Amino acid sequence: MITRQYTTAQKRALSQVGNGAGRYDINPPFLALTPAGEPELYLNTLIGLSIRWLDQTALAAFFASYGDDPRQQDLDVIVWLGLENCLYEKELPHRPILSKMRRDYAAKFRGSANNLSRQQMMAMSAQVFTQRKARWEHVLGKESTLLPGERKLFGELMVPGSFTTDEVIERLRNVLATSFHVRFHDGTDDGKRRITPRMADVLSKILYRETRQRDSLLVRNGDSNAPAGKSRVLERGRRVQVQDERDGAYIRGIFGKPLYTDHEMDILNNELCQGDDAYCHLYIAGSRPGEGSESDREVAKVLADMEAQEKKNKAFYEKNALAAASGIRSLAAQLDTILATYASPLPERSVSGRLEAPLAYRLALFQDPMVFTRPGDETEKHIRIDLLLDASASRLRAQEMIAAQTVVLAKSLLSVHVPVRVLAFRSLRGYTVLQCLKGYEEKDTSGIFRYFASGWNRDSLALKTVGRLILSDDPSEEDAHVLFVLTDANPDDSTHIPGEGTHLDEEYEGAAAVRDTADAVHDLRKKKIRTLALYLGSTAHVDNLHLIYGNTDTAVRNLETLSSRVADLLSGALTQADGT
Repeated sequence: MITRQYTTAQKRALSQVGNGAGRYDINPPFLALTPAGEPELYLNTLIGLSIRWLDQTALAAFFASYGDDPRQQDLDVIVWLGLENCLYEKELPHRPILSKMRRDYAAKFRGSANNLSRQQMMAMSAQVFTQRKARWEHVLGKESTLLPGERKLFGELMVPGSFTTDEVIERLRNVLATSFHVRFHDGTDDGKRRITPRMADVLSKILYRETRQRDSLLVRNGDSNAPAGKSRVLERGRRVQVQDERDGAYIRGIFGKPLYTDHEMDILNNELCQGDDAYCHLYIAGSRPGEGSESDREVAKVLADMEAQEKKNKAFYEKNALAAASGIRSLAAQLDTILATYASPLPERSVSGRLEAPLAYRLALFQDPMVFTRPGDETEKHIRIDLLLDASASRLRAQEMIAAQTVVLAKSLLSVHVPVRVLAFRSLRGYTVLQCLKGYEEKDTSGIFRYFASGWNRDSLALKTVGRLILSDDPSEEDAHVLFVLTDANPDDSTHIPGEGTHLDEEYEGAAAVRDTADAVHDLRKKKIRTLALYLGSTAHVDNLHLIYGNTDTAVRNLETLSSRVADLLSGALTQADGT
């Protein structure tokens, strides 16, 4: 199961939210972190209080109702200013310490506001900053100089603690509609002209992007169960338009239903599609193709091509069956020797050895002496291996060979009882699609023959995703993890890398793509995932190979050389400390 992974600071923030809510079994819709990444006690306590005092379903729907507005970050701040006063008044009689926490935060805000540079001030929404400054000066007993319109908004944001959830939402909805001209997308809009996705993207880049990073502390939590809006909100503040619904239908028609629930896919998308991958979307599917539609000729053509390629892959393997069988025997023998250090005897019941306390009653009650365990003859290897196959269009001329090599690898590992998973990746219409051709527990390798090449390849995002799946499948980290990447070391995708600040977007190709992929490999190794490359490309990209994977790579040209190359690579990786 995919669950949200939190950093140490985020876990502390969650604890603060739980303290405010009076319970800890929650996935809050927001977390409050300082620009330095540290949890903010008062704001996190308020988030918890909102869970304690207000209807979360109604509140989540309200937050989602303006989720596609390019000013969402600023609107969130305004909404929380209104919630702050309401929640403070509701909770103060039960928690007097809240008064000191409020003043401490106000003093901290005032100190940070006085130290802002002109550039930081320009990056903020003046209207929002004025209201924040006025609120916290009011808490400290000081009065701000406000214009009539600003003073009216200030009064409206002092939402009374006596309000019910519906009354709170109605007040804040009116504030957003009147003072910020927000058009809500839940059927209760104000008739104002809607900002197009293109305009929203430009505005979010130029006007609002730095606000979250430099000043605003509240960030939307991608693991909440709030109704999804029409855009994803990233922790560092960037808003990204989700791909067109027709693109999603196209992907589903080809690859079938995703392996994970919509909620789990939302978690992965919010965590992984950030930074240089912020314009991307993830889709994880099984080996069986989608059903398509008779009316969608494009999808039907792709499905027919996939079926034809599967037949070609099988035919190639059968033609080279003798070489494949020889390779499996050879590689299995070498793997058995290499993996011996990762093997431990499985326990078996015995009349002597270590007493198993849960079975001790059987000795006196049933005169059963088999209540002890001792090391048995069978062994268990504490290692898992993933095979990640580049399935982009650059592999069109090598599809049969790649499928055959992967089957040999998988069968060799299965013969020595090592769990192996096979994933293929390619990018289509902004989606990086990972297709699971074989799971860890599956003995059948026939799904690997469904390997086919098409589209682009965003190696960095695919690597990050596989690493995330590996850690989710083994949260205890008891096993050694090895990731073999069958690659041509030429990452290339049509979806751009977002530009920083006022810089234009950058193509995902060449040095930039190699840099991103090398960073992804480095991060995997930091997480103790031994990442190795089997090079299946031309000599044109050998330099990329070494830049990305260092010395942990080898070239494989045919089935005959596969065994020795893989064995040498794996042996070297497992003897290195922590796989780094």
